[in-house]
Amino acid sequence: PSVYYRDNMIRTFAYQTKDIHVANSGTLITEVGRDNIEDLLSLKVSGELNGTDILAIWKMKNLKLLDMSDASIVNGGATYYENYSTSEKTIGDYFFKDKENLIKIVLPINTEYIKRDAFVGCKRLKTLLFPPNIKEDGLYNGGVQLNGCVSLESATILCPVAPMWSGSLRRVIFGDGVKEIPSYAFY
Repeated sequence: PSVYYRDNMIRTFAYQTKDIHVANSGTLITEVGRDNIEDLLSLKVSGELNGTDILAIWKMKNLKLLDMSDASIVNGGATYYENYSTSEKTIGDYFFKDKENLIKIVLPINTEYIKRDAFVGCKRLKTLLFPPNIKEDGLYNGGVQLNGCVSLESATILCPVAPMWSGSLRRVIFGDGVKEIPSYAFY
């Protein structure tokens, strides 16, 4: 599955991608440059990301493409939204809240948990890849809510349990690891 996951990277769009390795968690904003933060359209980030780094991604108002496949979410740093902080290998609640311009997200390949409200307000999100290492109980209460993702067209699911959504989804790719599709998954 990891070879397939890597083949689905952000490369089919005509945006110049900034490739950044975060050597020390909490330094993404320094690596990007504070003056460039709002101009960034496409980002491929690797290294360990904490709450301070997620907060930097929040400040990228025009970001359309985000490839985090070679990154790892770690504990620490600032709270990225109200009192929410990062947890090891977890895409937390409100991680991508109101990232209205994002059209494609590739989550870290080592992600084990995705909280229910991680994608609230991602109105233009068209493509989302769920990595293979998500634990069977890693999609909270049977699913990640994608109902607000009204533009979602394609989902690649390599994890054991399918998320729940509704909307304009036209294509779903299931990997070999899918063991369960919950009732009303495509309601």
